[in-house]
Amino acid sequence: GWFTDRYGAAMTAFVGAIYATLVAFPGYLWLVLDPSLGTAYLAVGFFFGIAQGFTGANINLFCANLFPPRLWCQGMALSYNIGVSFLGGFAASISQALFQVEPLSPGIYWSFMGMVTLLA
Repeated sequence: GWFTDRYGAAMTAFVGAIYATLVAFPGYLWLVLDPSLGTAYLAVGFFFGIAQGFTGANINLFCANLFPPRLWCQGMALSYNIGVSFLGGFAASISQALFQVEPLSPGIYWSFMGMVTLLA
C-alpha cells in the first residue's frame, strides 16, 4: 500500500518482478536442499509472500492504469483473465511437469517468468 501510494503501481510491479526474478530460484533451491517445515514456512511464507505482496496486491490497479476509464471493464476483463488463465492457471501443472524432469526446474521457471514480467 505505502510503496504503491508513494511510487505508483507500475514501479511497484517492476520492483516485485525484480524481487521475484532474484528470489525464486534461490528460494526454491533452499526448499529442495532442506525440505523441512521451517524452511517451507520461511521460503514460501516470507520470501514468496513478499513477492506476492509486491505483485499480487496491486495488479488490479496496475491493469486499470493501462486503459482509459471508459474501457476499464473490457480491457481489464480481457487482459487480466487471459493472463491469469494461461500463465497463472497452468503454472502449477507446468511446475509439476518440470519437477519430474529436474527438481530445480520450477525455480528456474519462476525466475524466467519474473524476467518475462520485467520485459513486458
